Amino acid sequence: MTSEEPTGQPPTASTAPTAPRPPGPPRPLLLAALGLAVLLAGAVAVVGVLSGSSTSDSQTARPTRSAGSSGSSGPLSVSATPAPQAGAEQCAALLGALPAELPAPNTTLPRRPLADPAPPGVAAWGGAEYEPVVLRCGVPRPASLVQTSQLSVVDGVAWLSDYSPAGVVWTVVDRPVYLTVNLPEASGTGPIQEISAAVKRTLPEQPVDPNR
Repeated sequence: MTSEEPTGQPPTASTAPTAPRPPGPPRPLLLAALGLAVLLAGAVAVVGVLSGSSTSDSQTARPTRSAGSSGSSGPLSVSATPAPQAGAEQCAALLGALPAELPAPNTTLPRRPLADPAPPGVAAWGGAEYEPVVLRCGVPRPASLVQTSQLSVVDGVAWLSDYSPAGVVWTVVDRPVYLTVNLPEASGTGPIQEISAAVKRTLPEQPVDPNR
C-alpha cells in the first residue's frame, strides 16, 4: 500500500479523487495467497528424509509410562508382546552387553530382575524415583517407519521416536534386529545414550530399510 505526503489542507471527497488501482488481484486475495505460500514452506521445512535426517543426541525424551510394575525393587513383571526375533543370537549378544545401570537425572537406575514367566529378549532398569526403563529386542518393524521418517542418531545408532499421549517409544532401526526402549517420566536421554553404546559394540550397522 502506498501513501502521499500531505501538502497544505487535507483533501476532501470533492477535491481528492481516488487514484485508480493498478492491475492485479485484489489485496485480500494477494494476502491470502502469500499466507498459504508461507504455510506450505513451513510444512516442507519440517519433513525429514530418512537417509539424512537426524536430531541432537541431547534431545529431551518426552514422558512415558512403561508396562509392568512400578515398584523399585524385586522382580519386575513385564507383559509379553510380539517379538518374533527375540530368540535370535543378536538379541542374546545385546542382552549380555547391556549395562548394569542407566543414568537418570540426579540418580542411576539399576538393572531389574524379571518375574517369571519373563518374556524373551527383555531387559529392564528402575528405581524408587522412576518407573522402569524396558528394552525389548527382536520386535517387528515399527509401522511408523517410512521413507520420510525423521531419525535421531545417538552414538552412531539410528533411532525412531514414536510419540503419543501415553509417552514415547524409541526403536533402533539400523541393525539386524529391531529393538525398542520405553522410557519413564523425566528420565532424559541418558538411558538412550548408554544403550546406544551397547548396541554399537554388539550389533553391526546396516542400511535403514522401511521394507525389511
